[in-house]
Amino acid sequence: MNVSGALVIGLAAGMVCFWAATWLKNKLGYDDYATLGLRVTEEAERDGLDVALHGEHVE
Repeated sequence: MNVSGALVIGLAAGMVCFWAATWLKNKLGYDDYATLGLRVTEEAERDGLDVALHGEHVE
C-alpha cells in the first residue's frame, strides 16, 4: 500500500492552513480576540481568569 501521495497532500494542506492562519491574518489585520470578544481587563488577568470569568476558587 503506497501512502506517499496522501502524505504529500496532508503536508501541503497543513502548510497552507498554517500560512493562512498567520501571515494572511496579519496582512488583513484580522484579530481573533477582538472579533470574538475574548479580551479581558488587565485586572481580570492579574486575578486569574477562572475567578474573573467563572467565579471559581481553589480551596
